[in-house]
Amino acid sequence: MTNPGVALPNDGLLEQDFYGHRLAAVNATNPVIANENILNSQGVLLVAKGSELSQAKAEVIARHRLIKPLEHSVDVSKSLDANGLYQILENYTASLPGLKNALDNEEIWNKIKILCSYYERFSLVRQKLTVLSSQLPDIYNDSLYSALAGTAIAMQLQLSEESIKAIFIAGLMHNSGYLNLNPELEYDENSNENNITREVQAHPIIAKHFLDQIPGLTKTAGTAVAEHHERTDGTGYPKSKFGSDLCIEGQIVGMTDRIINSYKRCLDYGEHAHQLILLILQLNDNVHFEEVYKAAALLVRKGPMPTNPPQQPPNPKLVLVQEERILVKFDASKKLAFVLMKSTRNRFTKSIASMIGRLANSIVSSGMMQEEYKAWLKGLIEQDNPEEHLNLVKCHVMMGEIELQMDKLQVIMWRSIEKISDAETSLKEDCILSYKHIESLG
Repeated sequence: MTNPGVALPNDGLLEQDFYGHRLAAVNATNPVIANENILNSQGVLLVAKGSELSQAKAEVIARHRLIKPLEHSVDVSKSLDANGLYQILENYTASLPGLKNALDNEEIWNKIKILCSYYERFSLVRQKLTVLSSQLPDIYNDSLYSALAGTAIAMQLQLSEESIKAIFIAGLMHNSGYLNLNPELEYDENSNENNITREVQAHPIIAKHFLDQIPGLTKTAGTAVAEHHERTDGTGYPKSKFGSDLCIEGQIVGMTDRIINSYKRCLDYGEHAHQLILLILQLNDNVHFEEVYKAAALLVRKGPMPTNPPQQPPNPKLVLVQEERILVKFDASKKLAFVLMKSTRNRFTKSIASMIGRLANSIVSSGMMQEEYKAWLKGLIEQDNPEEHLNLVKCHVMMGEIELQMDKLQVIMWRSIEKISDAETSLKEDCILSYKHIESLG
């Protein structure tokens, strides 16, 4: 039974709400106390006012619909205040050279101090961030980055005070919806949408609904959270919105998410990570608002410049195999995409056209289709050249991003195929065969 402590707009979005279990885990070291009687929707008492939230009580709560959201009925004894958050943000920034360079500005830190005071006004946000730091530390760290980088981008774009406040809160809270999901689920922000379950895709909606219920908090924060996985070409989630329907605050939070995830993918290349993040951003420049992309690129460029060549470049044999796989798969994908664009008219058609155009541009501009490109890789197979290691790394990262985009295109094309009427038997069967062929290419 779905626990309406989440009070989601769509029944059945979550089979069970696990936030109570998260609170109970926090209670082991930081008492979580009911600030009122916790009742189910029938008015039956589940937890008495003043009681600590144990795992046993969390199990009881999880089996019932509540009369109000659980977070409104409990207090976490020691929640993160403005001074604590500011100190954490300072320490976190100092640990990341790229972020430290980007935020080396007194004006930004004066603004962050004001934003921390704004954050402190909302006890429910303090509660959620405290629980997030305890239960999902990796996601919590990503949230710190998002709040800091989002503030820097917003200030660079000279957005209003309300927008900057919304972005700061949304940065901290954009992944807080994961606290309500089953802890056994795999949360991989780098995964393509084909591997992201409907339940995981609910996390922006859960977080938005939570923020929307907080008195005095700007509604833009909830909207930004809801849209941080949306893309201007309609290929995002949860609502597949297009650019004209999106807010700049959500695009900024989404961009900080992309930077974080790109950084994680490039960690193995050490001091070269920032150059590689820029490469990934360039391959996605038209799925975010142009001004947001440019501001984010400027932020990343402030990262440290490498002083040594990459220590562990990819195997050129594997890169050559990767290149050949991309070209074969793109050719097959392009043929199916053209059929779908010509023969179907559904909400995915525009996205398919956008993605196939973006991929074509990336592949052509990379030089992958040129014989000289293959010759260069074959030369490195025969004779290693340390001076080419950085170019080989860039090539590998670029191809990895292109493959992720092709996986995403594949998902969108399948959704389009599903929309084809059963009455159009021949078209649907041909498209399914083409799709299965693409799947077989790896």
